[in-house]
Amino acid sequence: MPDSFLKKYGPWALVIGGSEGIGASFARKLAERGLNLVLVARKPAPLEETAALIRKLGVQVLTLSTDVSKPREALAAVRQLTDPLEVGFLLYMAGANLTRGVFPDVELELARKVVAMNVDGQMEFTHHYGGLMKARGQGGIVLVGSLAGYVGTPMISHYSAAKAFSRIFSEALWFELKPLGVDVLHLNVNFTATPAMVRLGWDVSAAEDPEDVAEDGINHIADGPVWVVGGQKNQDEAYRRMSHMPRSEAVAAVTLPPRK
Repeated sequence: MPDSFLKKYGPWALVIGGSEGIGASFARKLAERGLNLVLVARKPAPLEETAALIRKLGVQVLTLSTDVSKPREALAAVRQLTDPLEVGFLLYMAGANLTRGVFPDVELELARKVVAMNVDGQMEFTHHYGGLMKARGQGGIVLVGSLAGYVGTPMISHYSAAKAFSRIFSEALWFELKPLGVDVLHLNVNFTATPAMVRLGWDVSAAEDPEDVAEDGINHIADGPVWVVGGQKNQDEAYRRMSHMPRSEAVAAVTLPPRK
């Protein structure tokens, strides 16, 4: 498995959102399979800490601190590192929600950043690196999704809409690139015990473990277009949200309280 994995998806992997949580766990598992890494995230301290730990696994690790809510500028900066490299794998893990509330009351600039990360960012990076993988006839692209993308979710309307875009985009991209040797996966995650969730004050005692989520994603890269992590329960919930009628009931069932 490791040798064939490295042959298809190596020698370099680009991880957008690789400083902590699922992205960091995913990066370590890629390194364990022999891939060198380019880690990109906004906060330099956790980014460098993660990079130092992964280098102990014997692979090369390059880092860049940049803001992917400005995706064109971020891509240009990342390309300064990756243009001399052969990138065979793209993991786009950035895209957390930044705000919550009735949409007209939400700070619009924060909502714009959420949409930019989840929609524009995924398009920008996938267009460039997907093109390189198409030319070489192999590679892998994993775009992060959420159960919120299966139904309009009150109090995070902009976020759930952006995640819906990601899923639909991934599904079509999977069909386009599969015959050309490039695997595409929309990795649909549920509530996970990441540092970001802890900082927001959530009780993560019953949340998914980032290590388990990353392992699930690694094991199903070739099983696109969509993989819902967390087992049958989460898969059933995704189907319920997507198919439940009338839609008024589906929306009411997932509404969130405003953030305090």
